[in-house]
Amino acid sequence: MKVSRLPSLAALKAFESVGRHLSFQRAADELCLTPSAVSHQVRTLENQLGTRLFVRRHHELELTRTGDSYLTRIQAIIADLLDATAEVINSTGQAPLTIQLCPSLAATWMVKRLALFRKAYPELEMNVVTPYEDPHFLLPEVDVGVLYGTGNWTGVRAEHILSEEVFPVCSPEYLKSSPPLKTPSDLTEHAIIRCTLASNPEWSQWLEAAGVADLKPRQNLRFHNRVQTIEAAIQGIGVSMARRPSVNEALDAGKLVIPFDIKITGFGAYYLVYPDQAGRLPRISAFRSWILEEAAKEITPKGKKPAITAVA
Repeated sequence: MKVSRLPSLAALKAFESVGRHLSFQRAADELCLTPSAVSHQVRTLENQLGTRLFVRRHHELELTRTGDSYLTRIQAIIADLLDATAEVINSTGQAPLTIQLCPSLAATWMVKRLALFRKAYPELEMNVVTPYEDPHFLLPEVDVGVLYGTGNWTGVRAEHILSEEVFPVCSPEYLKSSPPLKTPSDLTEHAIIRCTLASNPEWSQWLEAAGVADLKPRQNLRFHNRVQTIEAAIQGIGVSMARRPSVNEALDAGKLVIPFDIKITGFGAYYLVYPDQAGRLPRISAFRSWILEEAAKEITPKGKKPAITAVA
């Protein structure tokens, strides 16, 4: 049967996002819409097609056979549209590079290096997006992101660039103050600085590795994000948990010291993340080559090697 009217692009984008995530909530976050608006778009598309694309169960969503087949075709078409649009934009020389950075890395490791990137590519316009609370997925308006996680993002290419170590830090002045801070058990007399946004119990894991799992500090101080906890440690308020490479600059400058030799491996790592079909664009290719070279200069935990993970 010949079709004379195409579905709206908004409905197709909503369907593609829901099909990729199998979640109305995650699709809504990605598209900056409400879940109900995304659901309405998908239902409108289903009504227009005259068939169900998803099987909706309690807290679960599954593509029908027709939906799965349609999703594959739509993703290919969207990729072609992106390629065609990119070619037109690039031919005018007006396309900026929009980079998404997680806040902790943006405020430390990346700032100095972005200046080096600007010197290497002075003709390239650049926009940097740093969400206050890292959403852990690539925002729809960006070209490429440096994100923290396990590399299991859907619909994108995730390329490992930096592993991390986790360990306590404090200021040099704090380390010299009393009471002494020579062994992990000495933390009972000190203030521990915690991050309320931390997605894993870093302090608990480190204390267990140090053999003092039941330790109770003199005081727990909580700050909203990691940047604040590190600044609090620099100011001598207490002992904070830190991640390398984010604190490399502060350590090199002597603003922070590592009081103990015990370090643990972080539960995640930093990845270069970009839409799979966008990797051919010159501005993304340039940024990829540059950041991989910069990351190779860093000392990473033994056994961690860069690897490319393509996620369907």
